[in-house]
Amino acid sequence: MFDIFRSGRGRALGTFQSIEFIGSFIGAPIGGFMAGAIGYRGVFTVSAILATASFMIAYFSKELRQTENSGLKGRMPLSSFREVLPGIRNISLTAVYIGSFSRMFIWNGAIGTVFPLYLNLYLSMPVETIGIIVSVRTLGIIISTAISGSLSDRLGRKPIVVTGMLVEALSLYAYTRLYTSELISLVSLIEGFGRGMVLTSLITLLSDIAPSFLRGSAIGIYRTFMDIGGFTGPIFFMLIYEEYGSLSSFLSAAAIILVTSIMILLAKTSKEN
Repeated sequence: MFDIFRSGRGRALGTFQSIEFIGSFIGAPIGGFMAGAIGYRGVFTVSAILATASFMIAYFSKELRQTENSGLKGRMPLSSFREVLPGIRNISLTAVYIGSFSRMFIWNGAIGTVFPLYLNLYLSMPVETIGIIVSVRTLGIIISTAISGSLSDRLGRKPIVVTGMLVEALSLYAYTRLYTSELISLVSLIEGFGRGMVLTSLITLLSDIAPSFLRGSAIGIYRTFMDIGGFTGPIFFMLIYEEYGSLSSFLSAAAIILVTSIMILLAKTSKEN
């Protein structure tokens, strides 16, 4: 993606991720309808056909081959990999890596695990209502990713990332002060919008900071931090939930977001990019 679009990376990535989330948003109900009409085996067969068609289109694309060939370089010494490793020497990249970690840490922990329990056990909301709230949040992400990429190209990556994080932090606090499904759904839409701003602009910021010849390695580390956050988040926030309650879980998540946003503000963009 970043090799194809030398400029306008934010808009390109935002469009890509918006289409991706639209697919996930409509895929579940369509899959359920198809399962009732043609059975589970039929759904798997259709999915396999679509996946094969996508692979063939990508594999035989002349544009993608040209981009791949133009991006090929000679073997790089292993020592060059140090330029994208987290640490004091790479404080800007480290800030982005931590942003990737905290995003999934909170998403899988506070939002994905504690939040449904809070709605069901504390506010006594039925499962159907919780499903609607989650869907509304996804809708906010779709809307945000469609426009925040272009905004990051015009206004800069960091303002969009930090604004999105502030929206997420305020939304987490608002959850603790609202008690009706209508208001919580509205906040969920706003929170999804803030999450979409971070989702698109943070990885684009990474591409601006990392050296172009090591961008793939930087994205690999970025995804590793994200996976670690997704794995440890539920454990951490459930411990807080069990010991101190849902309020402490949401407030601690908001505090982590605010600290991360300050670190992102300190990140410096590479002159090369």
